Formats: sequence, structure tokens, C-alpha cells
Amino acid sequence: MGDIVATEMVQIERLDKIFGQCVQRICEPKVLLKMDTQGYDPKVLEGATDRSNSIEALQSEISFRQIYDGMPNFEESIRKMAQMGFELSGLFPVQRDEGVRIVEMDCLMVKSRD
Repeated sequence: MGDIVATEMVQIERLDKIFGQCVQRICEPKVLLKMDTQGYDPKVLEGATDRSNSIEALQSEISFRQIYDGMPNFEESIRKMAQMGFELSGLFPVQRDEGVRIVEMDCLMVKSRD
């Protein structure tokens, strides 16, 4: 983990609240939700429960080594997405450490069809 260089204040809203605006011109939205929120992806998913039927796939950076305080590990992240009805489609390395060990991977999950 690196040193904190700066802190930014941002406004946070539930995805359920703004989802309609994002897809208002699409008759039957089929959404790929790409998340990259420095450990807050599970919170994003909690804020999308009312709209999860429109989300066809998820992409999340999952951590194999803790980068941020309180962030979930890869097992917790995959389990949370699976509980929402998604199945693993692919894992793609994003970052490795100096020992060539995986730190983060992009995780692609698709809606279960069973």
C-alpha cells in the first residue's frame, strides 16, 4: 500500500436513484455495470438492488491482496455478486506486485440463466 497523497470529497448516490436517468432513452436496457470504486464495489451493488434485473453483466476490480482498509477480498466479492444472481465469466490480471503475484484482477460476471 502506498501513502495517502490527497483526499477528495465526493457526492454519493444510490445507483437505484440515478439508474433511470442513465438509461432513459433505451427501451429495454441491458446493462454492463463497470465498477472501480477503490473497495466500495459491494456498496455499489447494494445500491443497485432495485435495478439488478436490468444488469446483464458486472465488471469489478477484485483484490487478491488488500490495497485499501476494509475492502473485501476476492472470495467475498465473488460471493456477493453470485448472491445477486451472477456467475463468473472471466478473470483478467490488472496488477501484480514485484514478486509477480496477482494483486488485483478484473472480474467479469454475467447474469445466471439457470
